[in-house]
Amino acid sequence: MSELSLEQRLDRTESRAALSDLMHRYAVLSDLHDMEGVSQLFVEDVRSPVRQPDGSTKIEIGRAALRDWYQLAPKNERVHFVGNIVIDFIDADNAKGVVYTMSGGRISDNEWRTSTIKYQDRYRRENGQWLFVSRKPSGFYSSKLQTEATGSLMAGL
Repeated sequence: MSELSLEQRLDRTESRAALSDLMHRYAVLSDLHDMEGVSQLFVEDVRSPVRQPDGSTKIEIGRAALRDWYQLAPKNERVHFVGNIVIDFIDADNAKGVVYTMSGGRISDNEWRTSTIKYQDRYRRENGQWLFVSRKPSGFYSSKLQTEATGSLMAGL
């Protein structure tokens, strides 16, 4: 590995902070069901799955398609916590990463769950801003809470 200049090391440090902020914004906007906000965290040419009337899926390009796909998700009360983050830079403007999250929330009136998710991400810096190119989630586990939670997860948001 070649030595990075002081300027390059500073850029990597600032980029890591920006990428961490990107991941946390994704979690908060998802919890708020702000799918327009979530879609703006992705590159303009993001590839999005779109379910067809026959049940098949095709890929469409653009943030609008991604927003529409995310809007199909249930509007349950939930909270995501971003945990482990590993970022590998491909070059100055491209990176890949692995992000672990925990989430908890109300699935229905009488069912609460906690779960863990691993995201495999690709990132690209465009016009000085780091954005998602893609996010590939995979679940580790989901567990039903044995006692009913109290309060509202959305209180104060």
